[in-house]
Amino acid sequence: MSTAVDLDIEAAHCLLCERLLSYLSDLQPALRADIFEALAVEGKLFHRPASRLDGRWALLPLYLARALREEADPAWSVAAGLAMECLICATDLLDDVMDEDVTPLIERLGVARALNVALALLSLPQRILLALAEQYTYASLSACLLDAVQRALLLAVGGQQQDLLAEQRPACELSREDCIEIASAKAGSLLSLACRLGALCAGVEETLVERCAEMGRLLGIAAQLDNDAHDLSRLLRPTDPCSQKSDLRRGKKTLPVVLAARSLRETRLLAAREIEKAFQGLHSLTGEEREVYVSALRQGILATWGISLLYRERARDYLIEMMGGGSAWENVLQVLGFGGSPAEINDC
Repeated sequence: MSTAVDLDIEAAHCLLCERLLSYLSDLQPALRADIFEALAVEGKLFHRPASRLDGRWALLPLYLARALREEADPAWSVAAGLAMECLICATDLLDDVMDEDVTPLIERLGVARALNVALALLSLPQRILLALAEQYTYASLSACLLDAVQRALLLAVGGQQQDLLAEQRPACELSREDCIEIASAKAGSLLSLACRLGALCAGVEETLVERCAEMGRLLGIAAQLDNDAHDLSRLLRPTDPCSQKSDLRRGKKTLPVVLAARSLRETRLLAAREIEKAFQGLHSLTGEEREVYVSALRQGILATWGISLLYRERARDYLIEMMGGGSAWENVLQVLGFGGSPAEINDC
């Protein structure tokens, strides 16, 4: 086990799969099968054929701990990575159900089974971290990791609650700051947790733990905004399968939608109710009327991408501050999506 973090990403990926399967082996067979299916969708640890994008939530704590302190016990960072993988899979499932998105997985399982799988996945991080505490003498670290998981999960749930409540408000009444706050709670708290767990497993000083957590929060905000912009961009293409998602119809208030609504109110003096009705029924608009709203949404998308890049650059500054020499950081950069080597990112 001591050499696990010296493996390349493909080998570490295989190791994580093996360990997670061992935790699933005690589950009731029907539940285990559904959990395995949820963890086998694209981007998740069990997805095949595997790519470098699969299982990165599990890989991040593992490689970050190694980069921060070479002698860190990898048993803890592997467990932390598996806890993150299960947590993210659970929240993704819950998010799809709340957004009424009928994904291929939910179509196969049905909503009731999908929710039950999410409940099981939410329980697994506690089981994984407590099981490790039973094998090692560092019970205090297990408690610290579990506390971090629970705090971040409550933050993410609070952000989801804010998001759901925002759907009931006119988009032009929300601000950019409101949207950033929701993104910070929903996505920022989870990526912050992954980085915090890696730093805690490395046993570094508290100030460095907090810098890692803040880097993750900023990257999480950037990723959420980028995702919102891409989702809306696809929604504006009627031939794209993703255009069937319910975001606009349900009145989901992502940053590009909010920016577009505020622009329409300020430049065209449109009423809030008129803007909401047009966004929710965008598919039925035609001609010049449709172009007015689509153009505003496209401008909102571009502005959101720009804001996303700013948060990504702030996260990069934290990363550069923490990075030392050594090849261990190359894996961290790949998992975070920066690419390149430590020297190259410093030269950017």
